[in-house]
Amino acid sequence: MSEIVEVIIEANQDIKQSIISFLAENKIERAFICGAVGSVKNLLLVAPETMSIPPTLKKTYVVGPLEIVSFSGEAVDVSEMKDELKVMYPHLEGNCFLHLHASAALPGGNVVGGGVWEGKAFMYLKVCIAVIKRFA
Repeated sequence: MSEIVEVIIEANQDIKQSIISFLAENKIERAFICGAVGSVKNLLLVAPETMSIPPTLKKTYVVGPLEIVSFSGEAVDVSEMKDELKVMYPHLEGNCFLHLHASAALPGGNVVGGGVWEGKAFMYLKVCIAVIKRFA
């Protein structure tokens, strides 16, 4: 059974950078992001726009606060990424590829979703992570 850990991302902290830092500090090499509870703001979401591989991505920037509805993903070493994904993420830094997907509710109940490229915690975001492998 996997160990489940929690990272709490405080207000105004970058979501992806906070998770990557937590993984590095806790020597977690591979993980499954199980979910999250909380609120976020200023999300940059992406979704495939074409059927080609790699697809052309449509970017959607959502300003303001949103409530997380679903949140999942994976963290893997960049060396384990498929070549198709590497083309889609040309600005990777470091050894960790964090692949996140989320849906979030806007005020009034409309929901947006897609791959998370950028975003910050609004009040806070609690992220549950299943540890698959730690660094030796």
